[in-house]
Amino acid sequence: MEQASQLLVLNYHHVSDNVDTAFSVTPRTLMEQLESLLNRGFVPLSINGLVGLDNDSRSDRNFFLVTFDDGYDDFMTHALPVLEALGIPAALFIIGDYIGGWNDWDLLRRSKHRHLTLDELIDLRSHGVEFGGHSRTHPMLTSLNRKELESEILGPKTILESALNMPVRAFAYPGGHFNRRVMQLTARYYSLGFAAAPRGPVKQFRPFQIHRFDPFCCRDLDDFKTALLPMLISLSPAPSLFGNGGGRFDFLFGLFRKRRGELPE
Repeated sequence: MEQASQLLVLNYHHVSDNVDTAFSVTPRTLMEQLESLLNRGFVPLSINGLVGLDNDSRSDRNFFLVTFDDGYDDFMTHALPVLEALGIPAALFIIGDYIGGWNDWDLLRRSKHRHLTLDELIDLRSHGVEFGGHSRTHPMLTSLNRKELESEILGPKTILESALNMPVRAFAYPGGHFNRRVMQLTARYYSLGFAAAPRGPVKQFRPFQIHRFDPFCCRDLDDFKTALLPMLISLSPAPSLFGNGGGRFDFLFGLFRKRRGELPE
């Protein structure tokens, strides 16, 4: 029996030589972690590649997707050179109202950090970087009413698509907080929804509950290799879009993509 294809989604925030935050890795660490996946035969994947993944392209291969939350300016100076040297695509999840602004909400950070400007995002688009929504203001989405929630989910998509002239297909829940109501509203505007690390091992792929692994806590490469094992997502039989009930990835996700106009009838 063939082993099912698996997906690993990495979730970075800062890449810097001056590690002044709990959510940071150095460029060297980033390089070592990504090289280790390539050396193990993992295939780098983009957001668009994940949306378009089917049985034939999956086969028995294992994939990994690299994401960065919040859109900090150190992505351009420290992460992008590593990614381009290795030929690995990446997706930036952007906070709409903080474009060109400064981080001011996370008490774990010892100093403020600048977010990428609109001109820098446009420049990154020319480098093949993909973009996703990460709310307008980085609130806890589960605490919002319907009007507030829709503004936070739809807002960054509207801003980015207008400025960058490209589709924005993915959304990352701020702080990893989501519930069924958040997922359902996300599904109205996006093709994929990304969460944070789960409480236990990840089992199967759910398009609006895609768990991610943040490697900042890994002390060395051995830690990284050990920690990622429970985070591998099976791309074989999968539950329904929101995690209740049965079904298959191909049927349900394919049906959803047809409704969104991403596949021919």
